[in-house]
Amino acid sequence: MKSAVKKSKPAGSAAGGNDPTVLPSGSGASPEVPAGNAGTDASLDDLKHGLQNGRLAHAYLLVGQPRGNAQALVERFLQLLYCRASEAGPCGSCPTCRQVRAHNWPDMLWIEPQKKSRTIQKEQILALQQFLAHTSYGGGWKTAVLLYAERLNPVASNSLLKTLEEPSKNSLLFLLTESPEFMLPTVLSRCQKLILSESTRKIPAEVAESVADIIAGHDRDDIIARQATASRFLMFLKALRKGVEEAEKREDEVDDGDTEELEAGKEVVEARVEARYREARADVLTTLLQFYRDILLGVCGADERCFYAQGQRDLTRRMAQGLSHGKALRNIDVIENIKKQLEQNLPEALVLDYGFSRLTTLPGDR
Repeated sequence: MKSAVKKSKPAGSAAGGNDPTVLPSGSGASPEVPAGNAGTDASLDDLKHGLQNGRLAHAYLLVGQPRGNAQALVERFLQLLYCRASEAGPCGSCPTCRQVRAHNWPDMLWIEPQKKSRTIQKEQILALQQFLAHTSYGGGWKTAVLLYAERLNPVASNSLLKTLEEPSKNSLLFLLTESPEFMLPTVLSRCQKLILSESTRKIPAEVAESVADIIAGHDRDDIIARQATASRFLMFLKALRKGVEEAEKREDEVDDGDTEELEAGKEVVEARVEARYREARADVLTTLLQFYRDILLGVCGADERCFYAQGQRDLTRRMAQGLSHGKALRNIDVIENIKKQLEQNLPEALVLDYGFSRLTTLPGDR
């Protein structure tokens, strides 16, 4: 069975070759380590202090972007760990720093999801255990990085637990994920968590347009119109969930003969669908909330350049016209309550029907 374990090679060795466990040199590596933000810099300082004081944990859970700030943080720290060209810190340009950045340093192992299922397999964790059991090429630390650690399948997660419970001397594990809620609590409890600050999540333009279309779709001011708006919003959320489910099905098709993994991972996939739908729904509700905040800004006479939904300025002006400051504030409170109630797993239809019945959305509804 092929593995997507990226196994680093000593300097001068050919990466890849005929070894099926090796990915091509530089696969998945970032071309350069980007500058850090406040979150990554603070976390890097924590790791530096741990290294200097001999108090590094044996495993770290980095909650951030596996291909973004989390990967950048790991690469920067591993350069610090392995670089010998500068006492002040990693030089970033020596052969060792370049190999670390290319994920080719022999004492590092990079693991990422593989196969049609896009999960981390038990065989990859067994390869990790063998890697850590071998003597360090440079006589120091051996490190392993798991990208998208939330995609550890259940069998692989249980195998990883053994490594976390009985870590090898001078070994470091980094588990990178944006979704730690998908991981086994027993795995999480054995890692030190570093939460990296994230840039503001960019909500797709089509989401904002769909939300605006729903809100602007009133043609009369009565309870039936409000219920119709709630119904359209609910239908939009159902379509959103269906899209998430279909995307997960495409990603999580497994190879023939993987019956055990299919059965073991079914609950994981279902949980992933639910969590990603909740994330997408949160984007929609955030867009709705920002839209009504724009209306409040319009009521207050703020510069339209301050609006969140720049593409909906005409609609915002129309809905703000004649609306009182108090009712504009009440609308925001209604949307915030809708978000809270949905987070509490209350029925979507009930929450939306009640919430939209309280919204002041029509130009004539004052």
